[in-house]
Amino acid sequence: ILALDDLDSLIKDYPKILRKYHKLWLESTEELEFILNQEFYNRSSIALEKIKENIKLFVPFENIEYINKKLEEDSFLFILGNAGSGKTFLAEYLAFYYFIDDYELHYLTDRNLNSALRLIQKGKKQVFILDDFLGANFLNSENIISVSKDLKTLLDIAKRSENNLKLIFTSRDYILSQFLNQLDEHILKSNISNSFISTDIKNPKFRANLLYNYLENFQIDESIKKEFAESEIFFDIIKHPNFNPRLLKNIFSELNEKKGDIKTFFIYRLNNPNLFFQATFLRLSKEAQTLIYAICLEENYICSEDLREEFNNLYSKLNNTIPSPFFFDNAVDELEPNFIISKNNAGDIWFRIENGSIRDFILKSIQKTTPLLIAIIETVQFFEFCIEVFDLHENDNRAIKTTKEQQQILIEKSIKLLENPIYDLRQ
Repeated sequence: ILALDDLDSLIKDYPKILRKYHKLWLESTEELEFILNQEFYNRSSIALEKIKENIKLFVPFENIEYINKKLEEDSFLFILGNAGSGKTFLAEYLAFYYFIDDYELHYLTDRNLNSALRLIQKGKKQVFILDDFLGANFLNSENIISVSKDLKTLLDIAKRSENNLKLIFTSRDYILSQFLNQLDEHILKSNISNSFISTDIKNPKFRANLLYNYLENFQIDESIKKEFAESEIFFDIIKHPNFNPRLLKNIFSELNEKKGDIKTFFIYRLNNPNLFFQATFLRLSKEAQTLIYAICLEENYICSEDLREEFNNLYSKLNNTIPSPFFFDNAVDELEPNFIISKNNAGDIWFRIENGSIRDFILKSIQKTTPLLIAIIETVQFFEFCIEVFDLHENDNRAIKTTKEQQQILIEKSIKLLENPIYDLRQ
């Protein structure tokens, strides 16, 4: 004889049955919550599989015990570092150990803190990774109030959760620094300032362990491992100024297809991190490809405000859809630091292509692809972009050759932009 409690217990033990017969869960808050937020659960499920693969390559930082203790005591942690420095690796490592302790794991990359607020359930053990939560761009005054409000709410909930909720944020250090400088909320500023740690990839011991770990866990031919050991390049790699986990991972992924001796292969790629670009360009996301096209229109640095506007217009034209607000930041994350670089100046973030050879490759691609060239000309937004790379008359010698009709469009656009009083004021 099965009573009501027995049936409820059986339903919990067989979730597939529960989801198959909707009348069983129609009034269930927990199941409705899953259905309404299925996108986030699916995303986190995919992320968990990636984390399980990445965890094999993770090497603990020297202060890992302190980091673990800080997250345990504070219930939230801010991990800071440059692009490619292992911030996300560390966040995944910390979250995974809460996951195996029966915490529900959520991995959010949409930079919408309200998404996390929607998913939190009181009394339930949950761990959240909020990766690059401020984006790769400087926050403007319009959304800083909203972000600070949601962030304060999240931290307050975590503090009162009796250790059931863990929040792991990652951000570039200069972005978080600017965010703190604009904050008027003293308590929130204090909470963040007391709960962040920085990834240190300069430590020789960490570098040596990481290199050894990659050598052991990547599927590398035994003959190559033997050659690596005999080449005595270990110290050359760990002392190299371009050493970072992301670049090292790229190099190891190509190790089985190397040509020539292993020492030349490693050092040449460390000296020229952009070499991966031509091989990987077609595998980049649409967002990253669009950003590369836009950033190559200017040889020098471009401020994030102008670049974002150029990116949004070009993306809409190429894909016939309005880009999501976080597509730009996603593209920056994908491309930095191996393909583009950034600096903080005059209250904004400025970007430029990492290497001239990448720019040459992209400009030649634009020249060869007429529909792409037309789309770029039709969506160009700034005077410099009109005159920097395009031929504007028959005796011109710019990187991209244009027809007379295209030249006319560019000339008319450049004149209009120069006559715009707002543009003059900005200049």
